[in-house]
Amino acid sequence: MGIDLGGKSNGNTAACYNENSTLYFVQFGTSKNYHQSLVELINQYPIQTVFIDAPLSLPGVYSGLKGFTDFHKRQCDVRLKAMSPMFLGGFTANAMAFNHQLKTQGVNTVEVYPKALVEALQLKGYSKKLTKKELPALTSQIMAYLTNYTLKAIPASLHELDALLTWCSGYRYHTQLHKVYGHPKEGRIVV
Repeated sequence: MGIDLGGKSNGNTAACYNENSTLYFVQFGTSKNYHQSLVELINQYPIQTVFIDAPLSLPGVYSGLKGFTDFHKRQCDVRLKAMSPMFLGGFTANAMAFNHQLKTQGVNTVEVYPKALVEALQLKGYSKKLTKKELPALTSQIMAYLTNYTLKAIPASLHELDALLTWCSGYRYHTQLHKVYGHPKEGRIVV
């Protein structure tokens, strides 16, 4: 499962999951209980690994890792030119809490970064300002990469598209096509 994790009450969280080689989307509303809704969806299917588009750790300096001095970014953030988990504040805390909840239930989690995947696959036209009319063209580019899968429906929002990219990062991970950025003790991003 790939999750584009949004804020607690903005309705921007979306998930993409595979069932019998068909990819499905779920967009979560503004419920403050969407973590529980996600957990229920994960438990409904035999999902062992969840790929999450959100920072799942803090810079190593905060946990006292020797040699880590950056208070704003992790090594993976610097390498991929990602936003600082510290700048994202409450969003990062929310993502880390969700990550903790999943791990206590035995679900493996992996942090991914869709923008880096867009660059790795050289997808054309990706922007955080995509309109609904532009989603099908970009979706076609992604699905050309995922030849053994079909979509139940075209992503209806940028968040569903990011969930598809997050799932695609998971596909790359499971097929050994991925790259890993960062330090294992501080936090890694899989692309």
